[in-house]
Amino acid sequence: MRTLKVRKSFERFEVEVGDETVECVIDCTDEKLNRCAARAIEARDEALRLDEEKSREYDRAALDGLAERLAGVIGGVIVDAIGQGSYDAILTACGDGVKLKPAQCNLVMAQVFAVVCQAYVERLDDVRQSKAAHYLQDVVKDAQGPDEAQQGR
Repeated sequence: MRTLKVRKSFERFEVEVGDETVECVIDCTDEKLNRCAARAIEARDEALRLDEEKSREYDRAALDGLAERLAGVIGGVIVDAIGQGSYDAILTACGDGVKLKPAQCNLVMAQVFAVVCQAYVERLDDVRQSKAAHYLQDVVKDAQGPDEAQQGR
């Protein structure tokens, strides 16, 4: 007997900031996955562009502006994935009880963003593998030839 193993629609993870732990849940339901995966990929590409721009910048005000832009790019995806409450809890944990601005927590939020992206990529890979398995089953079935019963023998 075969066992079909599938992932739950909600993936749990914890963010430990110092001595505080924030429990988060990534919504990987079909509706959320389809919408958020595309946004996550776009945000990842934009974050990489901002990081490249940052490496060439030395002006403090410009660097602060890039930090704000990065927080906005990844923040929207994170909030959509784990919810505003968990996002705010991470900002508060980063500030040791005082909610910091998102741009002040980019190092932590970039890691959270990576976890979210990884969850979505793994889910998309599961879908692709499932489609490939279905296709391979059809190929094997076709290669076996027509069933003798269907041929009227």
